[in-house]
Amino acid sequence: MPNDDFTWEDMIAINSFADDEFEVLAPVGEHLENQNLVRHARNKFADFDLAIQADNYPLPCTKDRESYYGDRHLAYWLSGYESLLFLEDAAKQYGVELGGVYDFGCASGRVLRHFAVQRPETKIFGSDINKRHIDWVNKYLPSNIVAFCNTSIPTLPMKDEAVDLVTAFSVFTHIEAFDMTWLMEIHRILRPGGLAWVTVHSDQTWLDFNENWPLHKGLCNHPKFPGLDKRQPMSTDKLIFRWHNNRSYTSNVFYRTEYIHNVWGRLFDVREIRRRYPIYQDAVILQKRA
Repeated sequence: MPNDDFTWEDMIAINSFADDEFEVLAPVGEHLENQNLVRHARNKFADFDLAIQADNYPLPCTKDRESYYGDRHLAYWLSGYESLLFLEDAAKQYGVELGGVYDFGCASGRVLRHFAVQRPETKIFGSDINKRHIDWVNKYLPSNIVAFCNTSIPTLPMKDEAVDLVTAFSVFTHIEAFDMTWLMEIHRILRPGGLAWVTVHSDQTWLDFNENWPLHKGLCNHPKFPGLDKRQPMSTDKLIFRWHNNRSYTSNVFYRTEYIHNVWGRLFDVREIRRRYPIYQDAVILQKRA
């Protein structure tokens, strides 16, 4: 690693020179101790046991998955599996064959691992601004995943019309500028008729969220946050709470639904906005016009 504490690469990415020493966890089949959750999963997912048996790859430790789900490792795995099923259902609903998939902001493969295991014939791409996550994916997950580090500059090193589905889980929730520029890149790499599944904090999220949501824990310390009891309906297209430091995209961003339809809708057909799907972010389903 360079001697400097901070490099130009770290102004447009995270952990640009991180080492690749990782603590890893056993595959998901070794984390079935919560029998209540196992029973619930078997009732909810018809192929739960088959999916568990098929995934023999390590799980990332909590710190290498953005602290998602703490030490509830099966719950972490299930969240990605459920997302896979949501995405497959949406593709079927809108008549999209998933020959290629790209997960923008893939972290350490919460969703990608399931595509790789369940759909080995699909071309799978993933990227994240955190190079350590990408190193983890490339070291431990199946080789049919092509993972790379993207930067905060809105450009992607992918061919035109390369994929049929782009996912962006909890990415646009932090993009305070250049949202349309990023959407132009997503539009470019999608095949005609392809889908983009983008989760956002909407104006309804702003009114709904409460002190029990993880979102509140960060926002309540922001000097411009008015407090839960003083919130008013959004009067601007975006509501941005930015943490000022030397890194990109250290913000929490809320989008007005009208803005999504009027601006994002110039580029895509806005097929649906699913409220709190599945937790507290809204899922915007965009389709590239054929």
